[in-house]
Order: sequence, then C-alpha cells, then structure tokens
Amino acid sequence: MEAERNVGPYLVEIVSLLKVYQVYDQQGLVRLRRMGKDNDGGYVVPELALEKADVILGYGINDDISFEESVSKEYGKRSYGFDGTVDFTQKTHPLCQFLPICIISEEERERLQGKPSKASSFKDHLGMLHIEKKKIFVKMDIETAEYNTMPDVLKYTPQITGISFEIHFDYDLAYIPKALNLLKQFEKDFVLVHVHGHNRTSLFQAPNARGLVPRLLELSYINKNLINRFELSPNQRHPTDLDQPVHPDLPEAEFEILV
Repeated sequence: MEAERNVGPYLVEIVSLLKVYQVYDQQGLVRLRRMGKDNDGGYVVPELALEKADVILGYGINDDISFEESVSKEYGKRSYGFDGTVDFTQKTHPLCQFLPICIISEEERERLQGKPSKASSFKDHLGMLHIEKKKIFVKMDIETAEYNTMPDVLKYTPQITGISFEIHFDYDLAYIPKALNLLKQFEKDFVLVHVHGHNRTSLFQAPNARGLVPRLLELSYINKNLINRFELSPNQRHPTDLDQPVHPDLPEAEFEILV
C-alpha cells in the first residue's frame, strides 16, 4: 500500500499528459482512422501521418500483421512487421513483409556484438532496409521493451511522421516513473491525438480523471513538423466511436481526462 501511495504523484502527472488534441494542417482538421483488424490489433491513427510516410515499421507482430497490411493496401506504402519470437506470420499483401527479428536498444545491441541473435536495433533496421533517409511511421507493442527501445527510435524524430504504441505500466510499479519519463519525451516533438484504454489490465484513480484509467494504453501521436497548429480536443472521453474493445468479451474501459 505504501508503494502505491508513493507512485500516486507519477500517476497524476501521467494523466496530465493524456490530454488529446485536434491537429490541423493547411487543408484543415487532420482526420483519424482505424487501421488493422477488429478488436486487438487495430489502431486509431492520424491519416496525415500515414500519407506522409514512405514506409511503415511495426514491432511486436506475433500472429497479427493486419495493421501493416491494411496500410499497405489502403495507402500503397511498403510495410515491415518485426517479431523475433515467431518464425512466420501469414500475410497476403505484396508490399507487406514479415521479418523474424526483435528490436532492442543500441546499448543492448553492442553487448551482443559478435553473438548469434534474432534481435537488432532500430538503427540496424533502417540500414538493413536502406531507408535511412525515408519518412517512417512506427507502430509498436512490445510488452514494456518500449522503455529501452523507444529512446533510440526518437533519435530519428525529424523523419518519423507518427507513432502508435502500447505503453505498459501495469506489470510492476517500477514501470510507472518510466512511463512518465517516456511520455515527457514525446511531448517535445509530437502531439497526442488518440488514447484508448486496454480493457483487461489494472486500473487507477486520479483527481484529474473521471472514472478509472487503465495502466495499459494505446497512444497515437503525430509529428509537430507535419501540422500548422493544434488545440485541445473538446472530447476527452474514452473510448471514442472509432475504438473497439481489445477483448470483445469484456466491456470497454471508460474514463475521461479532466482539463
């Protein structure tokens, strides 16, 4: 109980960083769109970030490469799904490719130098695919490994059009300050446009939220360099009409961020 009280201020600050924004380019309001299959595996993302990307990199595929395939199909973009925990994932679109490789941090990659491994860094992937100068959209669900790998991804912020990822701080209280630190890093160069709560995870209460907030969240961001302006959305209630429950047999996690 004492440990939970100690992380309370971190949770309040995390909630303060979950306010979503409407973003605008020279054409007007940037629309959001759900890509991927129903329920688990689909993400609500800003269309502009997909339109401006040359390639999509997805991390943590397992047996579901539907997000990457749907972007290849709808936008004609080349996409790659990475996951070193499985050898093969069925895919059908010719522009979509599965690679049995995990993402790790550059620091971890250095320690593995010269050793057989099915893991490599984001920098390695850009070189391997010859996309060092390309515009990239990143999707990630790698079960807390985001804390080690995302800082390396953010080194390439100028060429990243947007990021959709799951942030996990439900497994252990130690992940809560890590989650806050990562969200602060995003706030510098990206704008949060969508939040969706996982409906099978632990929940918490905060004075700046109405309802119980999940400690596992899907977040979608767009790079500030793509937009002209942004403003707080009048709707801070979740889920939205675009969302679907991750687990269809359970009710959605309903909450509102107070502004």
